[in-house]
Amino acid sequence: MVVATGAGLQGGSKTTVRVLLGQFMAAARLSATTAQDWQSVIDHHLVPELGDILLWKLTARDCDQLYARMTAGGLGPWRVRCAHVVLHRAFAQAVRWGWLPRNPVSAATRPAAPRTVIVPPSPAQIRVMLAAAERTDPVLACWLQVAVATGARRGEICALRWGDIDLEQATVRIERSVAATKQAGIAFKSTKTGGVRLVSLTSQALSALRLHRELAQRRAVHIGRHLRHFVATELLTSGIDVRTVSNRLGHARTSTTLDIYWAWVPARDRDAADHLDAVLRSR
Repeated sequence: MVVATGAGLQGGSKTTVRVLLGQFMAAARLSATTAQDWQSVIDHHLVPELGDILLWKLTARDCDQLYARMTAGGLGPWRVRCAHVVLHRAFAQAVRWGWLPRNPVSAATRPAAPRTVIVPPSPAQIRVMLAAAERTDPVLACWLQVAVATGARRGEICALRWGDIDLEQATVRIERSVAATKQAGIAFKSTKTGGVRLVSLTSQALSALRLHRELAQRRAVHIGRHLRHFVATELLTSGIDVRTVSNRLGHARTSTTLDIYWAWVPARDRDAADHLDAVLRSR
């Protein structure tokens, strides 16, 4: 009876579901996207509905009634299943921590989540999509070609770097994925299976990557030139001496800095006159 009421457990008699969920999420090792999804379920459903219940008082019936209310409220089956998974994992952790003798969520009815039926597009539809992308967005067209060639996940394609691509051997090394969440921002992680694979590229994907690399190199040179203009003109306009600016830009002579960038510095003749006026007045 003592164990059943939770009185003989470490914290189990006074700990609420809200506290458990908070400590469980703080200790759990989850990917950024999973953590965001689980926290959303906790904030919107589990805490409002079950948060104030003491751990040892939660029953399988409480869980089933929550799932029924979520379903009646129009939530999809995967959202309801997610609530069950989070609740079950959290209470399993409570058992490991010695807060409870057993997991009450194990006796709850696991919500059904029907498998999504995926109908793949036809080759003709893929060709139409690629042609449209090439006309409107060459960068997107490049990565669509890589997706078609490799069958990689979206996050894996977005995480590719030029070092992963061998244009000579026509292969791509897939070893990481990327996800974007509100809490963590953009975060890199391993692939879903944790493995690394080397995939051969189609001739179309290879051509698209070569073209994209040329465009990227040209864009990088263009942006770099504008950044140097910004640094030079900003420092010179702020009154930093030309020798310091020249050294920062890597010019051997200050005349080079003046010849290239001085035309971009706005004239400050009025400031010069005001300065002389102030100096003469003070004397």
